[in-house]
Amino acid sequence: MATAVQTWNDDTAHIGLIVAVGGVGAATVALNNATTPWIALIGGAPASFPSSPLSFFKGAVSLESYTYNAQRRAHLTAPHARGGKGIPLQNICLLYNPNSACSATEAHDWPAQSPKVSAGINQHGLNDPITLWNAATQTGAFDTIPANVQAVVVSADPFFQDNKNPLVTAANNWVGQAGTNRLVCYPMPEYKTAQPNPTPRKRIFHGPSLEKAYTELGRRAASFMRNGTAFNLSKQQLDNPDED
Repeated sequence: MATAVQTWNDDTAHIGLIVAVGGVGAATVALNNATTPWIALIGGAPASFPSSPLSFFKGAVSLESYTYNAQRRAHLTAPHARGGKGIPLQNICLLYNPNSACSATEAHDWPAQSPKVSAGINQHGLNDPITLWNAATQTGAFDTIPANVQAVVVSADPFFQDNKNPLVTAANNWVGQAGTNRLVCYPMPEYKTAQPNPTPRKRIFHGPSLEKAYTELGRRAASFMRNGTAFNLSKQQLDNPDED
């Protein structure tokens, strides 16, 4: 990707703004290589990421995906009388991708008394969709979830989002096992469109909308191209839990 950014830097006749999407990893490449103005859509901003315009960086829209895990846990642990699920903290598990740029922070911030399970990588340490769900072997990302877990919070990792179909297949298999009462908390409403759909009454969509974030990014890009307006880091608001 660094090579592509350098190519765009050289094409000043046609490119006035680089828009980096795909998470903090893509934004970091732009930060380190762009000599053309650029903006980004990120899942969350590490402490080292700029919060205001500098040099060629003209702003970013952040989904604040992993920072909202606290609110997801709060909804899952709250008693039924307060609209929650009444699930003990030790029975809530984080499913995350260790290759994600934010994974170290996300895993560190997850409570010690709650399990966390890595998924999505093969034996070579590379992201691999077949590890999310292998139809031939009927195995997938949820196979190593501890037996006591009642709810899984899926990380808002870009690789998970891009491969939500096999991930949701694995999730549906997990929640559908006989004799269980399980839930999966998805990090954004866009998981509704996965094929297959997440299992009704076993799913919660709790996070900012990716569509709204892209719309905001497009609005900011248009504003910059019209009049050169830069902007500070813009954080998307958390939507209410959407469940059925």
